[in-house]
Amino acid sequence: MGEPQANAYQAPIPPKRLIACDLCRTKKIRCIGDDPCSNCIEHGTECIFSPRQRRQKRTRDGLPSLARRLSRFKDLLEAARTSSDDYSQLSDILGATIRDQPLHSILGIDQPQGSAPEINQQHLQTTLDAGGASIDAVESSQHYGEPPSRSQLPRPVTETPSHISSNEAPWERLESPSLSTSMDDREDVGGYHTFQDDVVYWGPRTSMSICSQAGIAWVKERVKQPDFRMTANRFTQDVARRLKMEKRPTKERREAPGLEDALRFTQAYFEEAAEAGLGIVRRSCFEARIRSFYLSSKDDDDPSWYALRNIVFASGCRLLRSRDKGYTEAHQDSWSYFENALSVHAELLYFRSSVMSVQALTMMAYFAEAVSCRMLQYMLVANAYRLACGQGLHVQPVPSWNLSDEEKSLRQCVFWAIYCLDKQIACRSGRPGLIDDEEINCQLPTSDRSDGSVNVRYTQACVKINHLASITRKMLFTALAWRQAPELVVSNVTMLQVKLDALRADFKAQCQIDLPMNITKPPAGLDMQQALSIQFLYYNLVWDIHTTLAHPWFRGTGLDRHPDFQLQISQSCSMVAETSRAAILDCRFIQLDASCPMPVAYYSPLYAVVNVFINILCDPSLSSAQSDLRLLEVASGYFARLEYTTDSQWSVPLVKDAATIARNAVEALSRHGTGQTAQHDGSTLATSHALPSLTTVCEPAMDENTDQWLESNLPDDLNLEMWGIWQPGSGGESYTTDLCPWNS
Repeated sequence: MGEPQANAYQAPIPPKRLIACDLCRTKKIRCIGDDPCSNCIEHGTECIFSPRQRRQKRTRDGLPSLARRLSRFKDLLEAARTSSDDYSQLSDILGATIRDQPLHSILGIDQPQGSAPEINQQHLQTTLDAGGASIDAVESSQHYGEPPSRSQLPRPVTETPSHISSNEAPWERLESPSLSTSMDDREDVGGYHTFQDDVVYWGPRTSMSICSQAGIAWVKERVKQPDFRMTANRFTQDVARRLKMEKRPTKERREAPGLEDALRFTQAYFEEAAEAGLGIVRRSCFEARIRSFYLSSKDDDDPSWYALRNIVFASGCRLLRSRDKGYTEAHQDSWSYFENALSVHAELLYFRSSVMSVQALTMMAYFAEAVSCRMLQYMLVANAYRLACGQGLHVQPVPSWNLSDEEKSLRQCVFWAIYCLDKQIACRSGRPGLIDDEEINCQLPTSDRSDGSVNVRYTQACVKINHLASITRKMLFTALAWRQAPELVVSNVTMLQVKLDALRADFKAQCQIDLPMNITKPPAGLDMQQALSIQFLYYNLVWDIHTTLAHPWFRGTGLDRHPDFQLQISQSCSMVAETSRAAILDCRFIQLDASCPMPVAYYSPLYAVVNVFINILCDPSLSSAQSDLRLLEVASGYFARLEYTTDSQWSVPLVKDAATIARNAVEALSRHGTGQTAQHDGSTLATSHALPSLTTVCEPAMDENTDQWLESNLPDDLNLEMWGIWQPGSGGESYTTDLCPWNS
């Protein structure tokens, strides 16, 4: 847009403007009309009075006017309270002539540079790998008066995730323009229920999102199932119960086992525990100190050593007892050793400590990852990371530290074990991660130890998958990422899939990822538990990337109805469905016992069930619906086996209820005929106008009902918290960087 025209006549007192300047309109404050006005003088910005565009009259050929449509989106953008600079550029774009331009060209155009009518897109680069290889994402320029072609949409993001920034303060990020967010109605946010005095929160875009307010509403609209809210609330209540301990640890400490049992527990841990391959503890050093400890009459009272040996005993004891005894006995027998380690938790944090203290806390966090434990790893890994940073484990040692190669290798292994667990927990819970990739430059382990206590292939695979998961979270999960325009969301998903494909290709020489797993060709150098861990980490990463578009309640109207985005949405739905089916089939390889990791035994299979369930409800008329129903029955059998193995400690009725609901939806469609999923007539399987559409059928480009459609499909009460779950916990009514740090 051009600059305001200077007055042709000089007057003693310049006439005041009848409209507010851009800054005052952005800040929503009173403008006195002077040029420049007092507010612009105070903020030190140029006072610009952008002319307002008059509404276009409807042409005789029947094309509707876009003025009302544009006004609606302008109101949404104004409600976002973005920074003055960003908004000024958006205001210039939206206030320009819109004649003969489709809606996506108005909302998807780059911000103007200066006042020239021609807008040049920035040269965009996307870093694809740790070595710095990159491709040109976009390098073109377009005239403002020409609509962009569909091949140019969606445009890639202009910055790598590590540089995503905003001029806003965190407390100003309350609204999302892409989701038409309004925080005025605090009663319509994410579901919650009372669980004594405890408060539990799950963020959006996790397997728990099906139990959020938006997820429950979507399911109820698809199948008219009034009982699903009760099912979802029972499920969230059961998960919340597992997050904390229900009784205080005993004050009595269990006596140390005899030397023979101690060595048996040690051997079981190093040879059978999946996390032992991460190299948290050096086996030769640990066994030597154990023998010295028993030969010296057990007079070593160092808290770090006490915690470390007891947590190794706990892990080994659980592995051995799982073979000899049942689930409950294995858990109870090993838990007493864990309580021993937990008894010195305060000493590890607040007294003088060493790397051994970090090792002990990390081991305790991984011990709590097992399906038999309460989910205490969320706090334990945070403590371990804080202590690790205090000792410089997150950075590459400098020569003046005088560390040996063995010490450097140990520090690397301990830190990356913390890193992997922190990133996994952040993605599973939807809560912010603790580790910032930009703050670390610790190198990856590059060689196995002579005692076999580290598996470099397994460690590097875990780190690389979790690093990409960290990038995914920054690009799609954070509060700032929720504010992105729809085309940027689609572009980010596309970019992340490119990175995921490159990562999978990189794994071919290390650990082949097949869909589903090929048991006849196990990855060389990995045992079955490690191979399953990597396989399920890969599945979770695919789902975290693509459920952004595949889960209907995550897609805003701008995504679901836009023809340029349908291809990527369809591809994301296919990716989620394909990997979810493979994950359910891979459940047959899981060895369920008290030491089985919870992400493998519970989280990933449940996530797969939720994805297949959603895929069926989206379109029960698909030819794959019947086979997906069979897979849900297979999954129900697996979770029945989980309940049996854990002595009914893990009972998940949600899986069986989901299978029943999905079957009812398919049968209802077959009874009433196909084609209902694309209707809006209020029938049983019809799409609700209160939620994003579930079909890939686009609305006519510009018809007589455009304005009504915008009004009905952009509700003012949709907000970020609808996609999360806030659970002040079971007693009441239920409502429910792109740069790789190791190369820095």
